[in-house]
Amino acid sequence: MLSVKDLTTLLNLLNEEDKPFENIATSFHRMFNKTDHFRVGCALYFLIQDNLLRQPAHRLSSFYILYDLYKNEPITNNPFFPIFVDTLEQNVDLVEKHLLVMVLNSSMPKDLPKKSPRDLIATYDKSTPLNIP
Repeated sequence: MLSVKDLTTLLNLLNEEDKPFENIATSFHRMFNKTDHFRVGCALYFLIQDNLLRQPAHRLSSFYILYDLYKNEPITNNPFFPIFVDTLEQNVDLVEKHLLVMVLNSSMPKDLPKKSPRDLIATYDKSTPLNIP
């Protein structure tokens, strides 16, 4: 479990929806010790799973952080892989589904980390086909 201080820090980070994903991930790595990454990732997992994150930008940032923690490993080795799949199977926002498809297909565009969650939402083309793995 997270302390109130850590949870507040995490939620404040998720509120930074105008910052690029890469900056959000970098801030996450700076704010939390490497030994705490899994524990904080688990908190994000449960916040998503229990639908406690309602803002699309907060959810996108959370998924990006969970992806970023294990981006150098095969996606199936990511301990948060189940939340990607479970969420994709639910009736969620198309932008969120698109991000999850990119994560699961290991097809993250090079420019995505430079976009903010708000940018991703604003520029999403609803006619883009989803190639669900």
